[in-house]
Amino acid sequence: MIYEKLVNSFEHNNPAESIPNIQEFICRHRNSTSLPELDADQLRDKIWSGFFSQIEERESSEENRLLCLTSLKILIRDKTDLSKLVTEDRVLSLMKSSHLSDECNELPNSKNRSRIVEAVKCLYNIVLNFNSSASLMYGCGIVENLVGRVIRYSEPDGFEVKLFDLKLLFLITAFCKESRIRVLESIGGMKFFSALLAAQLKELKEASALSEASLQKQMILADELKIIFNVLMDFRGSDMELHEPSELRSLVAVSREFLAAPVVSSNVKSDVINLLTLIPMQHLSSILTEELE
Repeated sequence: MIYEKLVNSFEHNNPAESIPNIQEFICRHRNSTSLPELDADQLRDKIWSGFFSQIEERESSEENRLLCLTSLKILIRDKTDLSKLVTEDRVLSLMKSSHLSDECNELPNSKNRSRIVEAVKCLYNIVLNFNSSASLMYGCGIVENLVGRVIRYSEPDGFEVKLFDLKLLFLITAFCKESRIRVLESIGGMKFFSALLAAQLKELKEASALSEASLQKQMILADELKIIFNVLMDFRGSDMELHEPSELRSLVAVSREFLAAPVVSSNVKSDVINLLTLIPMQHLSSILTEELE
């Protein structure tokens, strides 16, 4: 049976011996969302431990680490016992594999990009299937490193890294209030959001309509808007007045440009409208009045 083979190869601590068994596991369960076969004989615990031991093994090849991360991504979808299996040490291990830890935060390159994306997907799947893990990840310091990489990393071949970084940040800010405050502190306040959206709109207008670059930018933008919404939703209503009026006006102004731009998809415009629902009416009406004058 494939599970026993995996456990035996892990116990022998031979990454090369493990690779064929891991490949077979992935082939069988690539689309699986439930693995009840692992309920017996503590197989689930043993297999989780085995994959993490190989990821952390210094002699493991890049190929072996990538295969182990792909397998973990499948195991996480099973959801069983995640509250027990997802520990601080394992989160830190995945953060290191995804270059989102304080000790390992170099920007991705062509040699490690696939492994980094797979590790981020594991973290994403963990929060998606075990929401309270967002607070655990926040406590491990992932937010600052995520925000820093999203801002710094813009390689042409790095679309998938940035997309899943944003998707992970969206989930963490959705389920952990402290992370929303930290994001706002990390970027220096709301004015950063206005500058970011203005730059994204400029790039979008310069990209050929319906080109791959345009579609990718809109996917990135959609997640950025959702994150901005998460970060600002604690300030809805009168609390929004804590921000400088000029910052609110700038955010509304650039949002209106998105609504008027023909190159922006209807989905992105919907996200912009959702964001505007957080802004007090007096700031919306004052800009509308100025526009009419």
